[in-house]
Amino acid sequence: FFQAEDGIRDHCVTGVQTCALPICVGFVGSGEPAPLVPYRSDPRELREAVDETVAILSRSQRPILMVGVEAHRFGIQDEVVEFAERNQIPMCTTLLGKSAVSESHPLFVGVYEGAMGRDFPRRFVEQSDCVLMIGTLKTDIDMGIFTADLDPARCISSTSEEDRKSTRLNSSHTVISYAVFCLKK
Repeated sequence: FFQAEDGIRDHCVTGVQTCALPICVGFVGSGEPAPLVPYRSDPRELREAVDETVAILSRSQRPILMVGVEAHRFGIQDEVVEFAERNQIPMCTTLLGKSAVSESHPLFVGVYEGAMGRDFPRRFVEQSDCVLMIGTLKTDIDMGIFTADLDPARCISSTSEEDRKSTRLNSSHTVISYAVFCLKK
C-alpha cells in the first residue's frame, strides 16, 4: 500500500496543493512508507533553461511578468517583485494570483483575465514580446474562460505542473520546471 501511494503522497507535498489520499479501511501495514524526496531540477538542464530565459529577456523590447497563484503557494512573492524591480519588468497578475503583487506597485499594470478582463492589461500582455509566467496555471479562471490570446512562442512558463522530468527548450518556447527558485540568484 505505501509504495503504491508514495507517488501520490509526493505529488501532494511537492505540488503544494490540495490532494486526496485513498485510505483502505481495515488495512494493517507491514512496512514503512518510502522517504519523501522533494523534486530537484537537473542542475545542467536548469542552468541551460535559465541561460536561455536570460537571453530571451535581454532581447525583449516589451517584456511582462505574469504572476500566478503558485507565487503564493511557494511563498515567493517578494522574490518575484524584487526580480521585476531589479530588471524593471512590468508585472501583472492572474485572477487567482491577484494579491501576489500590490496593485499600487509602480510596475503593476493590472490583472490579466483574457477578454473577460480590463482592456489595458489585456492589450499590454497580449502585445508583449516576452511573457514570463511565474506560477501561472493556464486554467479557465486565469485565462478568462480560455479567451486569452497568448502566443506560446512569446511565453516562458514556470509552474509546478509543467513536466518535472525534463526541461524542454528551443528558440521559440521555453518551459522551466521549478526555475522560479533561481530568482534569488
